[in-house]
Amino acid sequence: MSGDHIVEQHVHNLDVAVWFLGRLPVAANGFGGRARRKTGNQFDFFSIDYDFGDDVHIHSQCRQLSGTYQHVGEMFTGTEGSCYGGGKVNGKQVQVAEIKVDSGNGQVQEHVDLIRSALAGKPLNDAKSIAESTLVAIMGRISAYTGEMVRWADLVQNEQSPFYNMACAPAASDFEKGPIKLPAEVPAIPGKG
Repeated sequence: MSGDHIVEQHVHNLDVAVWFLGRLPVAANGFGGRARRKTGNQFDFFSIDYDFGDDVHIHSQCRQLSGTYQHVGEMFTGTEGSCYGGGKVNGKQVQVAEIKVDSGNGQVQEHVDLIRSALAGKPLNDAKSIAESTLVAIMGRISAYTGEMVRWADLVQNEQSPFYNMACAPAASDFEKGPIKLPAEVPAIPGKG
């Protein structure tokens, strides 16, 4: 009954990647699995190769397993250096523009910006980028669950694709109609043995 942890938590890291690159991926090819969970149908881990075109790839990995190394972050590597989501830059000398903020904490700053925009009568509307980042995570989940490469166009343009216009069931509105039958707790198993 969830989006699995790639959609519910790792989506934030994918959002950073989309923001950093300034464009959406054209395809995702991934895998994942389940080894430790005792209930539900979620995976324990995902490993997705997001292809952003022009030979730009993001390797995205996430897991939820107790007793394992816990790290959350982003690192981007190019021909002349690398940078981290937290702002550290290595490699060729790069001048980073000073960004004036009221807080050194990004989670506080986003609230400052939101409140400031509402008070100014110019509310922020990030709905499109939020929906797109969420679909990037869903695209990776579909690829891992099915074992297939999933193209962005398969989700939003190609009406012949089995992935076009997918919907989860039961839908949120189904809960408003009364009792529902929960789906079986069977995890996705891609491919054939």
